[in-house]
Amino acid sequence: MFDANVLSANESSSYGAIRVSSGNGVISNNVIEDAVGAGIYIYSSDATTIANNTIVDSSTYGLRITSVPTSVVVNNIIYSSGGYDVYNDSSSAYSYVTFTNNNVYGGTYGYRSGYDRTGYQDNISQDPQFTDAANGDYSLVWGSNCIAHGTDVSTYGVTTDLDGADRDQGLGVDLGAVESY
Repeated sequence: MFDANVLSANESSSYGAIRVSSGNGVISNNVIEDAVGAGIYIYSSDATTIANNTIVDSSTYGLRITSVPTSVVVNNIIYSSGGYDVYNDSSSAYSYVTFTNNNVYGGTYGYRSGYDRTGYQDNISQDPQFTDAANGDYSLVWGSNCIAHGTDVSTYGVTTDLDGADRDQGLGVDLGAVESY
């Protein structure tokens, strides 16, 4: 499990500040900001779970997906990438990925042409309304549509947020790395 990290200004070409190339892992509760290249690049022959991450201002891709078996991408905020927010290398990649309860917003191209997931399986595309993104505070202001928009991911071992707070405090699970209080 790669959990509860803040990665800032990582140079990665297109391979990702976080690159998954093998293993049945869980990547959760991370803030990835200003990555040169991709925020997260899934290139694996093994199933991977990407849950409750906040990916902001990657230069080429927020999330890049290459043929992966039965992976889960859930409860993430992917915001304002310089290229595609979400890019899959083949049309078949989405048939192997459960892509649900994510907010993808503000990138130059959004989803790779023809594969927009907005409105499908509770995915949205709205300004996440961060508290103070300019100063690295990616918590959500009250009224954000990302609050209580997530789904329970405890079955993947994700029960707390970046700060160690419980994911579900009886009000629903928030999208992104930081739970609202």
